[in-house]
Amino acid sequence: MPWPGYIQQEAGRLTDTDEICNHFFPLYLDILYEYFPQDQFRICPYYATPAAETGGTHGPDDWRFTTTFLVETRDPPRSPVLFLEIIEPTALDTTRDDVPYFRAVDGQMRGYALQMLELLRIPRLYGISAIGVQLCYYVYDSAIGDIRSPPKIISDDPAMAKRWAMNLMDEEGHRQFMEMVRDIKDMLKGAGL
Repeated sequence: MPWPGYIQQEAGRLTDTDEICNHFFPLYLDILYEYFPQDQFRICPYYATPAAETGGTHGPDDWRFTTTFLVETRDPPRSPVLFLEIIEPTALDTTRDDVPYFRAVDGQMRGYALQMLELLRIPRLYGISAIGVQLCYYVYDSAIGDIRSPPKIISDDPAMAKRWAMNLMDEEGHRQFMEMVRDIKDMLKGAGL
């Protein structure tokens, strides 16, 4: 089953040359609210500059703050189930002079997962790093006590952009997203949440 028409319409107005990640918020919020209904889940935005994330001082790159949306269960005891970080799609343009630091993005995603562990009430926590509509999934598995996928990025090689190869709006992108949603809901049911 493909994405609902209103989600396809929202995605159709976006371009991969957009330099403003905020333009992608309506698409992702539509998707999150469609599959994580408000009577069962809360969707909370978090805003942080790179300096705030690392505890450093403010610098010239602070304008490149990221927005992360946290999806958590509505009823206590609350549990995070998914976090989504959105970055402008031009970040994947590895021919630009300011090629993004994929290692920093990877580190930030891993940091978010580790910050949420004490609140986790299900076996796995999903994270999505979205560069435009290109996705990289993260899965923290409490059974092994670590992020099981993807492997940690150890260099700033532009080839790391291949991690964001899953297009959310393609058939395979939709299938993988829905598989994640089913897994989350199954885990919540199993945990009695």
